[in-house]
Amino acid sequence: MSDPTDQRFPAGRPPWEPWNGARVGAIVGGLAGLSAALLLSMTNYLVVLVGAALGAAVGYWDAKRKQRPSDRIHG
Repeated sequence: MSDPTDQRFPAGRPPWEPWNGARVGAIVGGLAGLSAALLLSMTNYLVVLVGAALGAAVGYWDAKRKQRPSDRIHG
């Protein structure tokens, strides 16, 4: 028997998934920026922040894109 106060999300991706994508993207982008700065012997670590920001934006966008309902026909 189900409880009427039981609040669950429908099957699929949870609503906070884009923010998880942004978090993972920021970490990966920051590490990529740090690697680039170390490989190029840069003393300006603004590259790390830019890489993290770009990674967060791409991660958010990708997760948001996957959240949209699909128009594909499932056979």
